[in-house]
Amino acid sequence: MRGDEGNEEVQLDPYFLVGARAAYGYRGWTLSGVVTNVFNNHSPVFGTFNQNARTGELERFLTPLNARSFVLKISRTFGPSGSDSDDN
Repeated sequence: MRGDEGNEEVQLDPYFLVGARAAYGYRGWTLSGVVTNVFNNHSPVFGTFNQNARTGELERFLTPLNARSFVLKISRTFGPSGSDSDDN
């Protein structure tokens, strides 16, 4: 927690993340998918102490993990397999 450099306050709870990735290729085409934060965990990963503008009291403000996200990608390769250059 920023503002608690002496570690006098209770620390944030530990957390874990699960991600998944899969791909399938066929005749130069590749379909791949990535899921981050599979279980949609919203545990705080960062915190700071700041003054609440409404009450004037010192409070802790927490930043949660990013929400679950999905990426789907379709790609196509051209040319001979295993060729790194245009020189043949």
